[in-house]
Amino acid sequence: MPNGLIDLWNPETFDDGLLAELRCEAGMIRDYFATERANYDAYCAPGNRDMLRENPHWHIYNVFVDKVLAPLMAARTVRGWHYTRMTDAEVELLRRVGVYPSNLETIRRRLDSLAAAGEITSETADVLFAESPFHRDEMGGRGDKFWTTSQPVPVTRSDVTSLLGSWGGESIYWRIQDPELVASIGRIGRPRVLEIALPLDAGPDARDAARAVTRTFAAGLGCRVTRERLDLHVVRPLGPEAVVAVHTEGDEIYERIGRDYPIVFAEEGD
Repeated sequence: MPNGLIDLWNPETFDDGLLAELRCEAGMIRDYFATERANYDAYCAPGNRDMLRENPHWHIYNVFVDKVLAPLMAARTVRGWHYTRMTDAEVELLRRVGVYPSNLETIRRRLDSLAAAGEITSETADVLFAESPFHRDEMGGRGDKFWTTSQPVPVTRSDVTSLLGSWGGESIYWRIQDPELVASIGRIGRPRVLEIALPLDAGPDARDAARAVTRTFAAGLGCRVTRERLDLHVVRPLGPEAVVAVHTEGDEIYERIGRDYPIVFAEEGD
């Protein structure tokens, strides 16, 4: 793992500068999350008819996140997890040139490369390109971005099995209905999980990352918090140095992701 790479869920990866700011406001952070929990428990209590109470620490907490932590996080790099299906040739290219945001241009290029390699016909490439939801922005502005998740999840989880089972990601398979076409893109490549070093100045997620590290720190103070899994993205290409690891189905680590890798990671409940 590159020096300075932060896991939003692991306080042991927080650098000294980040920890110094968090420790300086430890009392406020503890009070904020303790009050949040108390208010929520009271709201959910049997027979309660009152509205959810306001948290008197809300303003100072948000000022701290927005004005102190978010700028700090914008200068840092976090680890993201990208679930996908790729050919060996695409993995080699990834290691050589890095990652890039997905858009119609990159989709066309990937499809043409598959056709040139004999993985699909040029006619199939044309059909897949024409069916991409990016033509109609059907995915809520997910184009021109490279997406990851902030926490590893097991490869058997239903929210990633489609990504691992169909080549090309949601930008390709989202609208495909033809069974033969679905089967064909499910035979291309192999399931992969990428560990990506995401510089937060390459996207808009610094504030969300700041909130995440605060929650992680609060858990270390004994507060009852729910660890949030964030969707993190960048809007510019990242060089090959951003590719921390590529885990492929059949590798030793692949099946352990989100279970006991990395470290002893397991998803937490409330």
